[in-house]
Amino acid sequence: MNNPEPVSPSRLLLTLVTFLTVWPAGALAQDIPATENLVSEEDGSRFARLRYLEGQVTVEGLVGLRAGEQLELNVPVMAGDRIFTGEGRAEIQFPDGSFLRLDQHTEIELVVIADLANRWENRTVLRLASGSAIVLVESITSEDDVFRVDTPTASVFLLTRGIFRIDASSDGERTTMSSYNGV
Repeated sequence: MNNPEPVSPSRLLLTLVTFLTVWPAGALAQDIPATENLVSEEDGSRFARLRYLEGQVTVEGLVGLRAGEQLELNVPVMAGDRIFTGEGRAEIQFPDGSFLRLDQHTEIELVVIADLANRWENRTVLRLASGSAIVLVESITSEDDVFRVDTPTASVFLLTRGIFRIDASSDGERTTMSSYNGV
């Protein structure tokens, strides 16, 4: 019959020290509040996401942290980001469910993004420097909600749910707005 080897005092001490070191860390980890809701309720409601990508599309951050970065699907884009479509197209979804579709050779800046519950911001403001954008506005629930697209020659206020196309000429002298549905 095999007799187990006696445990040396140093091994017993090492096991005890390891247990006492690891156990409190595990207990403390259980006391740390979960952060899943913080992302979806706070940060997640203040940025938009790239939902469609075709060809060359890049983003330049406000402070240049992501200058020239090639975008990928589902990447977050935030207020202050400038998006450029060369030979490409993109679709961006906002927290309220609205969409922005960018045609080729379009330059646009996301100036302000309304959060989902209008806790911090109730307006979305875009600056279309040149190119074509189609905006599908989903959530205008009160007179205080604002969805605005600024161009070099005009500010377009989208007052109701609907589908709108806004074109800004590359020379900065002409803006055209079409409403497919909505005011």
